[in-house]
Amino acid sequence: MSETGDLIPLLELRGVTKYYPVKVGGFLKSRRCLLKAVDGADCSVLPGESFGIAGESGSGKTTMGRLVLRLEKPTDGEVLFAGQDIAQLPSTELAEYRMSVQAVFQDASGSLNPRMRIKDIVAEPLRIHMRMSKAEISERCRTIVEQVGLPQRVLEGFPHELSGGQKQRVAIARAMIRKPRMLLLDEPVSALDVSVRAQVLNLLSDMQEKFGLTYMMISHDLGTLGHVSTTLAVMYLGRIVEVGRTEELYERPLHPYTQALFQAMPVPDPTRVKRAPSIRGEIGSALELPQGCRFAPRCPRRMPVCTELNPTLVEAAPRHRVACHLHHDPS
Repeated sequence: MSETGDLIPLLELRGVTKYYPVKVGGFLKSRRCLLKAVDGADCSVLPGESFGIAGESGSGKTTMGRLVLRLEKPTDGEVLFAGQDIAQLPSTELAEYRMSVQAVFQDASGSLNPRMRIKDIVAEPLRIHMRMSKAEISERCRTIVEQVGLPQRVLEGFPHELSGGQKQRVAIARAMIRKPRMLLLDEPVSALDVSVRAQVLNLLSDMQEKFGLTYMMISHDLGTLGHVSTTLAVMYLGRIVEVGRTEELYERPLHPYTQALFQAMPVPDPTRVKRAPSIRGEIGSALELPQGCRFAPRCPRRMPVCTELNPTLVEAAPRHRVACHLHHDPS
C-alpha cells in the first residue's frame, strides 16, 4: 500500500470519551460512579486503510466501535466522518451515514433473522433504502453472493442450513449490498474454526482491494489483525497506549503492554521455549482507575512518575505514537 500521509482521514476521533453512570455498593450504602469505558481516544483512519484495534476484554474496543456506528453518543469529544461530526447529523444525513458505515459482528447467527430466507436477509437494505425493482434487487443479490464466495442456491435457504463460515459470508454480503465506504468488523472470525478464519480473512482482504473499502477491525487476536490491518492501535482501560503501522508494531513494539501482548501470542514452533509472561494479573476496573498511567499497577518497568502522571501519546518514530513515560522526553 502506498503512503497516504497527505490524505484527509475518512474517520477521525478527537478526544472521545464515553462514561456510563452506575450504582455500586449494597442497597443501604450504594453510591453513583462513572464507568469510563472510553477516556480520551484520539485516532484517524485514512481512506482505503485497514485500521485494527487490539486489547484485552474490558479495554474499551467494542464501546469505541459502538460510538463509530452511532449506536452510542460520546460523553465528550467528536467522531468525524468525512469531516462531519456524526453526533450532530440530522435524521436524513444520519440514515445515509448508516449506509456508508456498515458492521459485521462476531456472532453471525445472532445477526441473521432465523425466519427469513437468505435472499430476503441480503436484500433487506435495498428494499428499505433504495428504489429498485424486484428484478434489480434479485440481480444485485445474486452478484454479491457470488462475490463473497457462496453458491446462488443458498439464497433460497435459511440461516440454520448454513455453516458458521457461510453465515459470516452472508453477513458480509448484507453489509456490502449497499456499497458502503467503510466496514466496522467486530471480532469477525473469532467464532469460526481456524481453517475457516483464514478463508474469511482472505475474502475480506480481496474485497477491500476490489472495492477500495476502509476497514476498522476490532479483535483481541493480534494474529488476525496482523493478517488484515495496515495500522494497529492498542487500547488499555479506555485509552490508546500505542498506534502505528502494523509492521512497525510487530517488529518494534514500544509500550510494555504491547510487548506483553505480542509475547503472549501462540507461535507454531514446537522447539520454542515458552517464557513466563512479563505482566501478571488481570485488567483493572474502569470504575476505579488508578492514578497516573492506567497500566502502572501491572507494568514490570514501572517508575515513580508512572503512578503520578498519565502519559499522553507522543511520536516516538514516524507514524508511530506511544503513551509511555519510558519514551517521553524528560526535558
